Amino acid sequence: LPIALWLVLPFLVNGFLVIDHYFRAHLMARQLVTARVSSVLLGAALKLAALFAGLTVTYVAGGFAIEQGALVLLLLLAYQRGGRSVRGWSSTPAERRLLLHQSLPAMISAVVVQLFFRVNFLMLGWLYAGPGGRLDEVGQYGLAFQIVQLAGIFPVVVFGAIYPRLVRLRAEQSARYRHWLQRLLVGMTAVAYAL
Repeated sequence: LPIALWLVLPFLVNGFLVIDHYFRAHLMARQLVTARVSSVLLGAALKLAALFAGLTVTYVAGGFAIEQGALVLLLLLAYQRGGRSVRGWSSTPAERRLLLHQSLPAMISAVVVQLFFRVNFLMLGWLYAGPGGRLDEVGQYGLAFQIVQLAGIFPVVVFGAIYPRLVRLRAEQSARYRHWLQRLLVGMTAVAYAL
């Protein structure tokens, strides 16, 4: 399979990653961590094996697809082992509209950011691809962009880890919730300026 197809395949089952959020919301860290760590280790082993065997980048992309597929499979198994089933999932049209309305701005923002980077990457590749072109500089740009994006992972990880507790705190002790939310926002702002 071509590289692009290997990279797109995992997105076909991304809807099942909602189980990840279910485990977070119910503070079921063991199931979540087990699935994530197992899939990452499998993916790393496959990608490293492909690299050390001297295989093409297509095999590394295949390792990525297998890693994501393993994550979904492990999450599904953990979910069903807990006595739950995806066959019981349902929603009303009103609930779907509400979810779309609430998530659409974030979805559009993510697409715009990704398109911006991809267009820059394609333009740089086109500019440098001529005679005497230096595609290594395009690769350096891509690597630098990935490194810069790493800074964005920190707040996602922190808020992802504490979000269920914040929701519970808001329901039980609203004053304490506001205090902790204020502290988190100030802390995240300080970290952002430090980076």
